[in-house]
Amino acid sequence: MADHPNVVFHLALSDSIANLIEDNIDVAIRMGRLTDSSLVSRKLCNLQRLVVAAPSYVAAKGAPQTPADLSRHNYLMWEGPLDHLNRWSFQVEGRIQTLSANGNFRSSNGLTLFELCTAGVGVMRLAEHLALPAIRDGKLLPLLADYQVRDDTSISAVFLPERELLPRIRSFVDYLGSVDNCS
Repeated sequence: MADHPNVVFHLALSDSIANLIEDNIDVAIRMGRLTDSSLVSRKLCNLQRLVVAAPSYVAAKGAPQTPADLSRHNYLMWEGPLDHLNRWSFQVEGRIQTLSANGNFRSSNGLTLFELCTAGVGVMRLAEHLALPAIRDGKLLPLLADYQVRDDTSISAVFLPERELLPRIRSFVDYLGSVDNCS
């Protein structure tokens, strides 16, 4: 905004996938695998998710030692179109094993799940750009790190092809690409 004082910014936050045309959005930031091939995308950084819980939750329920131990824990779960995030993959004895989350709380909002996790309500698989600072601050503990599977997903800026050459779009996407947004 300092470099372009005449540009008006409107920020809309949602964990759902916005329709760029219907919602009149110039640039959207998407996490995960991109499915709409009609959009132009620019990868901003890799996306990794970590299994975490609050120290108070671990003190009360114990830390799972293997992925199978998660069956005795309360998962914080995604609702609706993000339900696929309730399937957690682990590396067990050289093979990928996927578990389906089961818990007593669902939300379509990631920040709500994050807040409940830090409050000790359950275990969640959290994007590392939120998990790592909370781990450093002692609000969360990493779980099952030895079983971690590397995600092949990213955080990307997406926009309509016909808007690619607009100076405001190019400038904003270039700015996003130049900033360390994912740590």
